[in-house]
Amino acid sequence: MSKLLSVLFILIPSFFYAQSNGFIEFETEQIHLGKVTKGEKVDSLFKFTNVSDEDVVIELVSTCECTKANWPKSKIKPGETGEIPFTFDSNEKEKEEEISIDVYLKNIDEEGNPVIIFLYYDYQY
Repeated sequence: MSKLLSVLFILIPSFFYAQSNGFIEFETEQIHLGKVTKGEKVDSLFKFTNVSDEDVVIELVSTCECTKANWPKSKIKPGETGEIPFTFDSNEKEKEEEISIDVYLKNIDEEGNPVIIFLYYDYQY
């Protein structure tokens, strides 16, 4: 039991840290696409706001082979909003699953670490 508690004390703060990155805040970090017909392409997007007091630059958005995403290439000023639109191509998947979209910022946190934000979407056949 004490090992389980130790693991929880390690994982829970890192979960909240990932959710509160201090730079950009997303309206939602998980999107449910709902029922998707095999062969269908579905468009959606993640909306965000720069909640920091510095410019934010998204360096890269990483997705799987079933997803194509775009993101702002210019600096996002404090208080500005932006979007990460994406297209899911169901031809590339055989089963229902949760898929991550990883957002890498050029900004670094106060400990000197790169900022990575994990967004998710799912669907059903």
